[in-house]
Amino acid sequence: MELTVTSFHPSPANGGIMIGSTGDGASRRVRIGANVATREPKAGEDWRVTGAWVDDPDHGRQVRADIALPLVPRGEAIVRWIATNQAVAGVGRITAGKLWKVHGTDLYRILQDGDAGALAADLGPVVSVALTNEFRMLADEVHVLEQFDRYGFDAATAMMAAQLWGRSAVQRLEDDPYALSALQPWRKVDDRARRLGIATDDPRRLRAAVEEVVARRYRGHERGAGGHTASERRDILAGLRSLLGRAGERHAAAAFDLAVADGQLVERAGMWQGRGPAMMEAEIERKISSRLREVNAPREKAESAIAVMEAELGFRMDRAQIAAVKQVAASRFCIVDGAAGTGKSTVTRAIMHLAHDLDRAYTQIALSGRAAKRLQEATGHDAMTVHRFLKAITVGGRKMGAGILVIDEASMIATPDLWQIMSWIPDEVSVVLVGDPGQLPPIGAGNPLAALVGTTRVPRATLSQVHRQLGDSAIPVIASAIRTGAMPEVPRFDAEDAGRDGVFIAACSTADVPDTIMGILEAFVGSPADKPDRAAMRHLHAARVQILGMTLRGPAGVTTLSDRIERRWAGAQPPIHDWGIAETSKILWTRNSYDHDAGSVDDEGRRKTVDIMNGSLGIVQHATPKGAMVLFDDEAGTRTEIRPVDLQRILRGWAITVHKAQGSAFERVIIPIVPSRLLDRTMIYTAITRARRTAVLVGDVTLLEQAVSTFPAAASRRQCLLS
Repeated sequence: MELTVTSFHPSPANGGIMIGSTGDGASRRVRIGANVATREPKAGEDWRVTGAWVDDPDHGRQVRADIALPLVPRGEAIVRWIATNQAVAGVGRITAGKLWKVHGTDLYRILQDGDAGALAADLGPVVSVALTNEFRMLADEVHVLEQFDRYGFDAATAMMAAQLWGRSAVQRLEDDPYALSALQPWRKVDDRARRLGIATDDPRRLRAAVEEVVARRYRGHERGAGGHTASERRDILAGLRSLLGRAGERHAAAAFDLAVADGQLVERAGMWQGRGPAMMEAEIERKISSRLREVNAPREKAESAIAVMEAELGFRMDRAQIAAVKQVAASRFCIVDGAAGTGKSTVTRAIMHLAHDLDRAYTQIALSGRAAKRLQEATGHDAMTVHRFLKAITVGGRKMGAGILVIDEASMIATPDLWQIMSWIPDEVSVVLVGDPGQLPPIGAGNPLAALVGTTRVPRATLSQVHRQLGDSAIPVIASAIRTGAMPEVPRFDAEDAGRDGVFIAACSTADVPDTIMGILEAFVGSPADKPDRAAMRHLHAARVQILGMTLRGPAGVTTLSDRIERRWAGAQPPIHDWGIAETSKILWTRNSYDHDAGSVDDEGRRKTVDIMNGSLGIVQHATPKGAMVLFDDEAGTRTEIRPVDLQRILRGWAITVHKAQGSAFERVIIPIVPSRLLDRTMIYTAITRARRTAVLVGDVTLLEQAVSTFPAAASRRQCLLS
């Protein structure tokens, strides 16, 4: 059916309810699911809806749409479209009717051709241009939707193509169907292209296949970690043979040679790269090399910064820390690395003093919001995420002069991240990478820190003495062994002696991991009553026990475990509206939220705002008329209100992934060891070193030993950086 949109009411989960009227004036209610429509319908537009009638218990008969597409208004429908289009201010029904009266059916041609001059006498030049632009964008969108539908592509793909290329998307499709490989899976695009008559050895197909193979290896869609910025010839040929089907064996070498001849593949250090990765790595190398030719600061400046730092600490820095500060002072680009707890934050604070002593700007950034927040708390100096830092430069006009830039948690910095940073900062800015090569690798492509610590060309200072755990804790010793791939002797966990510090194993089958974890949690905090009261919940939170998992789903996934703990412990507490959480619930914040409305005002009546970082954990305090008050776990003890719109930013936080925990520390951690492609020594090492006192590994001991002894997949990522 064709409907004129009266209103649209979006759903929080995408899609929504469209209210419209048919040509005979009958009102219709249409439920549009997520991904059914290419965009939100606008009041006054005409849409074609295909679907089935269903009965809604609250609203009666309505249509559940399978397809919902906008239509270009024609005839007098143009009057309604103009009068209700919010992008064209000040043009109401009277003015729109006047345009129809003056131009009649010719109005469609005027709008389609973008002839703003023909309307300027009635609307003025500014409004005329805005109106014709709006109409042409709609017409282009509908044209692309119609043509792509004719070729068998879905509306979502057509809409993305229209947004990228406008009306020319149709010509691109006809010239080279493989242009859509960026928008749809290769198999689907290849199938459509073959039906359009593209031969198996068509150069367009062969070039697209090479691009797809390189992209898959870059994105990590192959088995293993992926994330390669370079490949050996045999790896690309193997991917081509698989991708091109029965013709693969015959055409793989031809495709490779064609890509080399076209410059689509670039040879560096005996390997092959796509143009993008090759450009990024070459630029990083150039920026590093230019800095290595210069000396940073006099030696006495480093000694002054060390003295200030030791005065703040009240004790002497260790020899490796002192050497690290001196290395930073002497170098325009260097690395400070070390295992967890070896005092990297102390060195970072000393670097901050060094910058101040030199009268230079000091900037510190980290990839995640959580890490940036912890960095700020450790140094007392503002810290930003990489994203926010780059946005401040590229969009906000931030100017950087001579100074020092510290990039913390550098093991997680991917090649594209480092390329952007090095490209945007001025050459007079010194760069210090601070991190632990044994911790989690980047989620994105490349592994720059691993490449940089693996060469003698870049100055490096390594910290070795562990300071985080006190006394005779076994955590540093066991973590250090795991970090190097050696499985140490680890004692069995004893629930009767749960207060002991160290690292322990609770051996069990994979199927028994969830129940064993619940038992260990109760060993730490005591068994709850049938309906735990507020005192029991306070005791649970005060124990600072955190489950750190590898996966989201499955019986031992963090989502499943969090749900189970929520039901067992917080289920008897007063609910927070109908949100599915309660007072005392533990939540995980999943997005960086700057200037979040705190739900209160300051002494001058201004709304208070706070920054809540991705990975922050919070305890729900109580309901408010509009939402709930939450106490977060940052050093400042941020207490703020969250509202219904924030529900898309929170998850239950009793169990979280190791990635979310990087940069954090807890009294005790429980770590499920279950089969997963993510399970390796870097994941286990990172999880163990989040514990101040106790870490318990739960699962199959053989699986644990295999994960520790196997070389991490990310360490085998192919790259040419500084090779």
